[in-house]
Amino acid sequence: MRLATVVALLLATALTPGLAAAQASVQFRLTDSAGRPVDGRVTMAGQGGTLACATTASRCTVTATAGSYTVTVAPVRESAPAARSVTVPASGALTIALTMRAATATALVGSPAIRTGVRTPVTTSTTSTAIRTATRTSTTSPTPTPTPTPTATATATRVTTTVPTATAVRALGTGRVLVVQGSVMDTAGRPVDATITVSTPSGVVGSVTSTAGRFSMFDVAPGTYTFASRSTRGTMASMTVTLTAGTVARVTARVP
Repeated sequence: MRLATVVALLLATALTPGLAAAQASVQFRLTDSAGRPVDGRVTMAGQGGTLACATTASRCTVTATAGSYTVTVAPVRESAPAARSVTVPASGALTIALTMRAATATALVGSPAIRTGVRTPVTTSTTSTAIRTATRTSTTSPTPTPTPTPTATATATRVTTTVPTATAVRALGTGRVLVVQGSVMDTAGRPVDATITVSTPSGVVGSVTSTAGRFSMFDVAPGTYTFASRSTRGTMASMTVTLTAGTVARVTARVP
């Protein structure tokens, strides 16, 4: 009789609502350093084990047991933020917003290579000597003293040819002072690789090529410039950018 009572109590405990582990819905929302949606893989490790999800349109959701967790993220672009500690409630829903960090550009010490036109003098010297020989022959008289041969000498002419100085287009992707961080996207917001040429009304300053749609520029003096972007597909777009001393400009170029 006592054994039956114990079994009944155990069954009642297992079937009683609310005694199961309490759980809540946790939604993650990812954005980049400019506030734009970005995808990645989110991992949450803690008292309820390790949970993970991959975002779609910058969002994903997991169901977690109540407790403390550490959240980390591996984004598809930019750098991951520091690990974050969160507490999951016993029920309900929890939304966690995670913002990525912009990649840190490393300035390379040294000056960009500059090509210098070489002015090479070319000297052409021409010398001609005309020699005439006069000979008198006599069968009855001694051979007269030969007449000195006149010599004609041409004056050497010096010709100098100047090779025009080649105009150097500076590579702006390396330098000492970071002045621009930018990205190139198409009209759908997808990263595009392109060559960005910087110019003023007086001429071209330099150029840089984006990688995975992102680029950095160094050592460009403050002022107003035209940024012309030419994608690897051949499409082009241009924009006007004003650079201010002591400030890193954030530039987004869109090409068709």
